[in-house]
Amino acid sequence: PGGPALAVLAVEDNEVNQLIIQAQLQALGHRCTLASDGYQAVALVQAGHFDLVLMDIHMPGMDGMQATQAIRALPQPPCTRVVPA
Repeated sequence: PGGPALAVLAVEDNEVNQLIIQAQLQALGHRCTLASDGYQAVALVQAGHFDLVLMDIHMPGMDGMQATQAIRALPQPPCTRVVPA
């Protein structure tokens, strides 16, 4: 921990990776919501507020690049904070 708690959407199709990502984010004090594909990610961003979206690139159906483009095309900015990598 060290900064404000963020609402993070983690988009990952592998269940083991989801558990690892969620555990690490929660250990850092962040709130984590999981999505298993790009379609679910876009729907969750439209329905709620996230400070950060962590996107897997290779997923079946709508891949991470397509989902990122769809999220960026939404009428309102989906994320309010920029977190440096």
